[in-house]
Amino acid sequence: MRLLTLAALPALAASAHALTLDVQGGFGKASNFDNSGTYAVSLGGALTDDLSLGVTYLYSNLDTEGNAVFGNVNSSLKSYTVDLTYDLARGGLGTFIGVGVGQATLAGSDIDSTQNGIEELCGAAFVGIRFEVAQNVDFTLTARYTRVFSVFENANGASSEQDISHWSGLAGLRFKF
Repeated sequence: MRLLTLAALPALAASAHALTLDVQGGFGKASNFDNSGTYAVSLGGALTDDLSLGVTYLYSNLDTEGNAVFGNVNSSLKSYTVDLTYDLARGGLGTFIGVGVGQATLAGSDIDSTQNGIEELCGAAFVGIRFEVAQNVDFTLTARYTRVFSVFENANGASSEQDISHWSGLAGLRFKF
């Protein structure tokens, strides 16, 4: 994943006149896990008037009790993605869609017998709206879907192939530089 992040830096540097920083928080729901608190931080830069490239860090707490697949789990999902975003409409009320690819880490004392976390490929898709609340500051609402392609291993060493689907609803601020 570090290579993906480094690959995005030249594009961000080239578009330094249009950098954005998004800070978002909300809730998430992962397949076979309970609802969780979620937050995301993104840094992006404009490639064209309608297209931007960015990197996103998303964190979500994943817990479940007595689940038939996973048992009792206290863990977290962290994903790092390189995102491509397309602005459908700009102006007072802007809408956007995007896709991303990257790496996710599932970690926690109950999810991994090595205690180092399980790192897997992930993909993301998102849609959102934003509107200006001040000069160079937008309020954003985003629905984000992340799919982690994973082999799940719990603390007692039992493994089963599981893809984890994670939906998140996020509200936040976008700062434009």
